Amino acid sequence: MSYRHILDVDSLSEDEFLTLVGYGVTLPTVDLRNELSAALLFEKPSNRTRHSMETAIHKLNGFGVYVRQDEVDMGKRESIEDVTRTLACYHSVIAARVFNHESLIKMCQVLDKVGSSTAVINLLSDYSHPQQAIADVLTISDELAKRNVKFSLNRENLDSNSTVKVVYVGDFNNVTVSLLKALTYLNCKLHIFCPLRYGPSDNFYETHPKFAQNIIAHGDLDSALSEADVVYTDTWVSMGQEDTAKTKLKAFEGLTLSSDSLTVSKESVIFMHCLPAHRGFEVTDDLMESSKSVVFQQAAMRQNAALATFIWLFKDQASGGNKWP
Repeated sequence: MSYRHILDVDSLSEDEFLTLVGYGVTLPTVDLRNELSAALLFEKPSNRTRHSMETAIHKLNGFGVYVRQDEVDMGKRESIEDVTRTLACYHSVIAARVFNHESLIKMCQVLDKVGSSTAVINLLSDYSHPQQAIADVLTISDELAKRNVKFSLNRENLDSNSTVKVVYVGDFNNVTVSLLKALTYLNCKLHIFCPLRYGPSDNFYETHPKFAQNIIAHGDLDSALSEADVVYTDTWVSMGQEDTAKTKLKAFEGLTLSSDSLTVSKESVIFMHCLPAHRGFEVTDDLMESSKSVVFQQAAMRQNAALATFIWLFKDQASGGNKWP
């Protein structure tokens, strides 16, 4: 039997997701010495992703190896399948940050085909970013509680989440997709304001009806931000999209969030950004550095998300050691 792979939030059932995020809150003491060996494969670099994963592995007494794209040149020097099978000879987890989501799918397929017990974790792809979404809902729950606003991660209290207004402003991208799925499992709608042509595609609505029906789209920014509990934005131009930068920056003119933007939101509103932030574009310095900003608390929570993911994989799936070759 293979490990479970986590390519997005809906790789898990709702019940499994609630169990996993619960570990992010309680952080049970787990020693994965001689069990957790992880290849951290990065086609694109990251500050938070690398440090959160490596420190989480260390806390669990595991062992991680950082693998750069120029070391393996996956898909060129060596096929995705061969790279994956080779890494599975040494590691119980392959955690990969890739440009193309299809690469992750191929990794899972080849491991399942040969009967490997190695798990694949998506650290970011062009389609989804589940580790960020796990950190996001942990942050929302923790930071709203400090402001006496209840956002529950417990199965018994999810009804209260329906009154919490979470707003995303910007491109409906990989971060938004995973956040939407996580909020859906937590009985919370996602309000969005996206420029024309940068919202959810018709294909997304058709192929993800369960999640798409949880979207509330707004036609103007003030409507979206009005009475918000959480306001979230992301970089307008992601790594690998530099060729579209000029077009996107023009489409997003006027959407820079500032402290003034949030005057129509609740007094207790929190501002989130998954970083890196381009100050002066999607957000101003004054909002990033304001008391409403929980951006760096959100960054710190990436470690809890990594710990929760590893604990769930090894504690709940109980697959043990590697079976390949």
